[in-house]
Amino acid sequence: MSFPYESIDIFSKKVLSIGIRIAKSYGIPDRYLDDAAQEFALAAHQAVEKEPHCEQSSYIQAGLNAMRSFKRTYCEEEDVIPLSIEYEDSEEEEESHYPTAEECAEDPLYILMDRERDSALESAFRSLPAMYRKLLQSVYVKRVTLQEMARSLRISISKVRYHLEKARSILRSSIEDR
Repeated sequence: MSFPYESIDIFSKKVLSIGIRIAKSYGIPDRYLDDAAQEFALAAHQAVEKEPHCEQSSYIQAGLNAMRSFKRTYCEEEDVIPLSIEYEDSEEEEESHYPTAEECAEDPLYILMDRERDSALESAFRSLPAMYRKLLQSVYVKRVTLQEMARSLRISISKVRYHLEKARSILRSSIEDR
């Protein structure tokens, strides 16, 4: 598939528009909608830069992954999970169908992709040094604040941030290598 838009500006506008609609469907608070849409668009652009002739679903999936990460990182209200995403395309935009969560749940390809992604993430997480695993679990799963982590480790908050970024970087490169 070739690049489906005449220019990067048209692509950016379409992706930002999709990002805002998805952010709303994910229950992201209004104050974060623009930021979430920008994260979505950035991930989509990076996917297209890596593989200029990628399928539309590839850059949409990259955007969805970025949106989930954004929500986990910046939004407290995680009890709202979208069951479907509805698009109201304007006349200018081409007709597109993005699968709903129900369609994905029934599609063996999506099930396989989810399992593969989960397996890769779990494997990459296990390969992290113990200190980084503990830090990521504490901050992202147990919701321990950076101040609390700094106190418990007896280091400065900037050191906690440094180690957290280092852990994420190692995890990200480990996942990308798989």
